[in-house]
Amino acid sequence: MDNWCAGGIPMPIAVTGEHDVFPIVCRVDRVLEATNSFTTLTVNFATMTARWSDIGSCVYSKAGTRQAHLDSVTKANGDFSKAVFNYNYPLIGSMQEQAGHLYAFLESSTINPAGLAGMGYYWYIELEFNGLFKNKLWGKDNLSRLPGKHGMRGKFSGDRTWLILSSIFKTDEWKGKQKLLRLSDCTLVDLVMPRGYSAFRVLDVWNNRAFICNEDNKLALCEIIWE
Repeated sequence: MDNWCAGGIPMPIAVTGEHDVFPIVCRVDRVLEATNSFTTLTVNFATMTARWSDIGSCVYSKAGTRQAHLDSVTKANGDFSKAVFNYNYPLIGSMQEQAGHLYAFLESSTINPAGLAGMGYYWYIELEFNGLFKNKLWGKDNLSRLPGKHGMRGKFSGDRTWLILSSIFKTDEWKGKQKLLRLSDCTLVDLVMPRGYSAFRVLDVWNNRAFICNEDNKLALCEIIWE
Protein backbone atom coordinates (compact mmCIF):
# COMPACT_ATOMS: atom_id res chain seq x y z
CA MET A 1 0.00 0.00 0.00
CA ASP A 2 1.51 3.31 -1.11
CA ASN A 3 -0.63 5.46 1.21
CA TRP A 4 -3.69 5.31 3.43
CA CYS A 5 -7.32 6.32 2.95
CA ALA A 6 -7.75 10.08 3.38
CA GLY A 7 -10.48 11.45 5.64
CA GLY A 8 -12.41 8.25 6.23
CA ILE A 9 -12.42 4.70 7.59
CA PRO A 10 -13.12 1.92 5.03
CA MET A 11 -16.24 -0.11 5.84
CA PRO A 12 -17.09 -3.74 4.90
CA ILE A 13 -19.61 -2.82 2.18
CA ALA A 14 -19.91 -4.75 -1.10
CA VAL A 15 -18.39 -2.93 -4.08
CA THR A 16 -17.31 -3.86 -7.62
CA GLY A 17 -15.09 -2.16 -10.18
CA GLU A 18 -13.38 -2.42 -13.55
CA HIS A 19 -9.88 -1.74 -14.84
CA ASP A 20 -8.38 -2.15 -11.36
CA VAL A 21 -10.31 0.83 -9.90
CA PHE A 22 -12.66 0.11 -7.00
CA PRO A 23 -14.96 2.53 -5.16
CA ILE A 24 -14.72 1.94 -1.41
CA VAL A 25 -17.44 2.93 1.05
CA CYS A 26 -16.20 4.69 4.21
CA ARG A 27 -17.45 6.47 7.31
CA VAL A 28 -16.33 9.99 8.12
CA ASP A 29 -17.63 10.59 11.63
CA ARG A 30 -17.81 8.82 14.97
CA VAL A 31 -21.02 6.85 14.38
CA LEU A 32 -19.77 3.30 13.93
CA GLU A 33 -22.70 2.17 11.75
CA ALA A 34 -22.31 5.02 9.28
CA THR A 35 -21.49 4.23 5.65
CA ASN A 36 -21.68 7.82 4.57
CA SER A 37 -18.78 8.54 2.20
CA PHE A 38 -16.65 6.93 -0.48
CA THR A 39 -13.26 7.05 -2.13
CA THR A 40 -11.44 4.96 -4.75
CA LEU A 41 -8.71 2.35 -4.50
CA THR A 42 -6.49 1.69 -7.53
CA VAL A 43 -4.91 -1.77 -7.54
CA ASN A 44 -1.97 -2.93 -9.66
CA PHE A 45 -2.28 -6.70 -9.58
CA ALA A 46 0.93 -7.18 -11.56
CA THR A 47 3.06 -5.47 -8.90
CA MET A 48 0.75 -6.34 -5.99
CA THR A 49 0.47 -2.70 -4.95
CA ALA A 50 -2.47 -0.40 -4.30
CA ARG A 51 -3.02 3.32 -3.84
CA TRP A 52 -5.90 5.23 -2.30
CA SER A 53 -7.29 8.38 -3.87
CA ASP A 54 -6.09 11.55 -2.15
CA ILE A 55 -9.69 12.66 -1.57
CA GLY A 56 -13.04 11.21 -0.52
CA SER A 57 -16.59 12.45 -0.73
CA CYS A 58 -20.04 12.14 0.75
CA VAL A 59 -23.13 12.05 -1.50
CA TYR A 60 -25.00 15.25 -2.33
CA SER A 61 -28.12 16.04 -4.33
CA LYS A 62 -27.19 19.71 -4.83
CA ALA A 63 -23.90 21.49 -5.50
CA GLY A 64 -24.78 24.26 -3.03
CA THR A 65 -25.33 21.74 -0.22
CA ARG A 66 -22.02 20.07 -1.02
CA GLN A 67 -20.09 23.35 -0.90
CA ALA A 68 -21.74 24.49 2.34
CA HIS A 69 -20.94 21.16 3.99
CA LEU A 70 -17.33 21.10 2.79
CA ASP A 71 -16.80 24.70 3.94
CA SER A 72 -18.08 23.74 7.40
CA VAL A 73 -15.81 20.69 7.52
CA THR A 74 -12.82 22.84 6.53
CA LYS A 75 -13.58 25.26 9.39
CA ALA A 76 -13.66 22.24 11.73
CA ASN A 77 -10.13 21.29 10.59
CA GLY A 78 -11.43 18.33 8.63
CA ASP A 79 -13.39 16.78 11.51
CA PHE A 80 -16.79 15.88 10.04
CA SER A 81 -18.29 15.23 13.47
CA LYS A 82 -17.55 18.84 14.53
CA ALA A 83 -18.86 20.53 11.38
CA VAL A 84 -21.45 23.19 12.21
CA PHE A 85 -23.44 22.55 9.02
CA ASN A 86 -26.20 20.04 9.86
CA TYR A 87 -26.01 17.56 6.97
CA ASN A 88 -27.84 14.22 6.85
CA TYR A 89 -25.44 11.90 5.08
CA PRO A 90 -27.15 9.53 2.65
CA LEU A 91 -26.45 5.96 3.72
CA ILE A 92 -24.53 4.07 1.01
CA GLY A 93 -25.50 0.41 0.72
CA SER A 94 -23.30 -0.60 -2.22
CA MET A 95 -21.25 0.95 -5.03
CA GLN A 96 -19.79 0.02 -8.37
CA GLU A 97 -17.62 1.58 -11.06
CA GLN A 98 -18.22 0.48 -14.63
CA ALA A 99 -16.81 1.92 -17.87
CA GLY A 100 -15.85 5.16 -16.16
CA HIS A 101 -19.26 5.62 -14.52
CA LEU A 102 -19.99 5.51 -10.80
CA TYR A 103 -23.19 3.99 -9.39
CA ALA A 104 -24.53 3.67 -5.86
CA PHE A 105 -27.52 2.33 -3.99
CA LEU A 106 -28.59 4.77 -1.28
CA GLU A 107 -30.53 3.11 1.52
CA SER A 108 -31.58 6.28 3.33
CA SER A 109 -30.47 9.60 4.74
CA THR A 110 -30.31 8.10 8.23
CA ILE A 111 -27.50 6.22 9.94
CA ASN A 112 -29.32 3.15 11.20
CA PRO A 113 -32.45 2.66 9.06
CA ALA A 114 -33.23 -0.90 10.17
CA GLY A 115 -33.97 0.34 13.65
CA LEU A 116 -36.41 3.05 12.59
CA ALA A 117 -40.13 2.90 11.84
CA GLY A 118 -39.70 4.56 8.48
CA MET A 119 -37.10 6.00 6.13
CA GLY A 120 -37.12 8.80 3.62
CA TYR A 121 -36.23 6.96 0.43
CA TYR A 122 -34.13 4.36 -1.32
CA TRP A 123 -32.47 5.18 -4.65
CA TYR A 124 -30.30 3.57 -7.29
CA ILE A 125 -28.35 6.47 -8.79
CA GLU A 126 -25.42 7.44 -10.99
CA LEU A 127 -22.96 9.74 -9.23
CA GLU A 128 -20.31 12.18 -10.25
CA PHE A 129 -16.95 11.24 -8.77
CA ASN A 130 -17.22 14.32 -6.52
CA GLY A 131 -20.34 12.82 -4.91
CA LEU A 132 -23.01 14.87 -6.71
CA PHE A 133 -26.13 13.21 -8.11
CA LYS A 134 -25.94 12.71 -11.88
CA ASN A 135 -28.96 10.51 -12.69
CA LYS A 136 -31.62 9.01 -10.46
CA LEU A 137 -32.32 5.64 -12.08
CA TRP A 138 -34.74 3.77 -9.81
CA GLY A 139 -36.16 3.94 -6.31
CA LYS A 140 -38.95 5.26 -4.14
CA ASP A 141 -39.46 8.54 -2.25
CA ASN A 142 -41.54 9.65 0.74
CA LEU A 143 -41.47 6.29 2.52
CA SER A 144 -42.55 7.87 5.80
CA ARG A 145 -45.90 8.79 4.23
CA LEU A 146 -46.72 5.19 3.34
CA PRO A 147 -48.55 2.88 5.77
CA GLY A 148 -46.38 0.36 7.61
CA LYS A 149 -42.60 0.15 7.72
CA HIS A 150 -40.50 0.45 4.59
CA GLY A 151 -36.80 -0.01 3.87
CA MET A 152 -34.50 -1.65 1.36
CA ARG A 153 -30.97 -3.02 1.29
CA GLY A 154 -29.17 -3.15 -2.05
CA LYS A 155 -26.00 -4.90 -3.26
CA PHE A 156 -24.50 -4.87 -6.75
CA SER A 157 -23.86 -8.37 -8.06
CA GLY A 158 -20.32 -9.54 -8.73
CA ASP A 159 -20.96 -9.67 -12.49
CA ARG A 160 -22.17 -6.03 -12.41
CA THR A 161 -25.49 -6.80 -14.10
CA TRP A 162 -27.91 -6.90 -11.15
CA LEU A 163 -28.81 -5.04 -8.00
CA ILE A 164 -29.80 -7.56 -5.33
CA LEU A 165 -32.62 -5.94 -3.35
CA SER A 166 -33.57 -7.14 0.12
CA SER A 167 -36.67 -5.76 1.79
CA ILE A 168 -35.96 -5.00 5.47
CA PHE A 169 -39.49 -5.29 6.81
CA LYS A 170 -42.06 -8.01 6.21
CA THR A 171 -44.93 -5.53 6.34
CA ASP A 172 -44.22 -3.81 3.01
CA GLU A 173 -45.52 -4.77 -0.42
CA TRP A 174 -42.66 -7.26 -0.92
CA LYS A 175 -43.41 -9.04 2.37
CA GLY A 176 -39.71 -9.11 3.26
CA LYS A 177 -38.72 -10.94 0.07
CA GLN A 178 -35.77 -10.30 -2.23
CA LYS A 179 -35.87 -9.23 -5.87
CA LEU A 180 -33.32 -8.53 -8.59
CA LEU A 181 -33.15 -5.23 -10.46
CA ARG A 182 -31.65 -5.65 -13.93
CA LEU A 183 -29.25 -2.74 -14.33
CA SER A 184 -29.51 -2.53 -18.11
CA ASP A 185 -33.16 -1.47 -18.08
CA CYS A 186 -34.18 -1.26 -14.37
CA THR A 187 -36.58 -4.20 -14.66
CA LEU A 188 -37.56 -5.94 -11.42
CA VAL A 189 -37.33 -9.75 -11.43
CA ASP A 190 -39.01 -11.95 -8.82
CA LEU A 191 -36.99 -14.73 -7.15
CA VAL A 192 -38.19 -18.28 -6.57
CA MET A 193 -35.90 -20.47 -4.46
CA PRO A 194 -35.34 -24.18 -5.19
CA ARG A 195 -37.53 -26.67 -3.37
CA GLY A 196 -36.32 -27.05 0.20
CA TYR A 197 -34.47 -23.71 0.17
CA SER A 198 -37.31 -21.27 0.80
CA ALA A 199 -35.58 -19.79 3.86
CA PHE A 200 -32.35 -19.07 1.93
CA ARG A 201 -31.27 -15.62 0.73
CA VAL A 202 -29.31 -14.58 -2.36
CA LEU A 203 -25.76 -13.48 -1.57
CA ASP A 204 -24.47 -12.85 -5.09
CA VAL A 205 -25.11 -13.51 -8.76
CA TRP A 206 -22.57 -14.38 -11.41
CA ASN A 207 -23.93 -14.89 -14.93
CA ASN A 208 -26.50 -17.70 -14.64
CA ARG A 209 -25.54 -18.82 -11.15
CA ALA A 210 -26.51 -17.56 -7.72
CA PHE A 211 -24.88 -18.05 -4.33
CA ILE A 212 -27.54 -18.53 -1.64
CA CYS A 213 -27.29 -19.12 2.11
CA ASN A 214 -29.52 -19.56 5.15
CA GLU A 215 -27.60 -16.87 7.08
CA ASP A 216 -26.30 -19.57 9.41
CA ASN A 217 -24.01 -22.35 8.20
CA LYS A 218 -25.35 -23.52 4.83
CA LEU A 219 -24.23 -22.21 1.45
CA ALA A 220 -25.39 -23.38 -1.98
CA LEU A 221 -24.63 -22.57 -5.61
CA CYS A 222 -27.66 -22.66 -7.90
CA GLU A 223 -28.24 -22.38 -11.60
CA ILE A 224 -30.72 -19.64 -12.50
CA ILE A 225 -33.54 -20.43 -14.92
CA TRP A 226 -34.99 -17.24 -16.42
CA GLU A 227 -38.70 -17.34 -17.21
